[in-house]
Amino acid sequence: MADKFCRACGAEVIYGRPSCRNCGYEFASIAPPMSNKSFGVALSLCGVFGVLGLHHFYLKNWLHGLIDLGLFISSFYLIFSAQEPNLVMLGIFLLVLDALHSLYVMYMLVTGRTYDGDGVLVSVPSSSS
Repeated sequence: MADKFCRACGAEVIYGRPSCRNCGYEFASIAPPMSNKSFGVALSLCGVFGVLGLHHFYLKNWLHGLIDLGLFISSFYLIFSAQEPNLVMLGIFLLVLDALHSLYVMYMLVTGRTYDGDGVLVSVPSSSS
């Protein structure tokens, strides 16, 4: 992922490298691009509506959001409409699995390792004193 070029030789610059991979020219570190999506909104949606996958829709991760929503609808249907105890237990298992997945996504958001649908990092606001 590079959108800048070395001043010395014109080769593409890779984020995080201290020098040009082509000619060795030393340059200041280049920060990766940050998403224009709000960290606070994404975290709030994940915390409140995590099992529904609304945070994925906000971050433009459409497929991931559809999978989360489908998993929630399936588990809800199995818990409240199924007549067999095994299907009810399957619904409960799917709901717990979806909740654990939401906690994992929240952890990834808080630690700054979540990307939006465009492949750009969702930035965690820094605390400045």
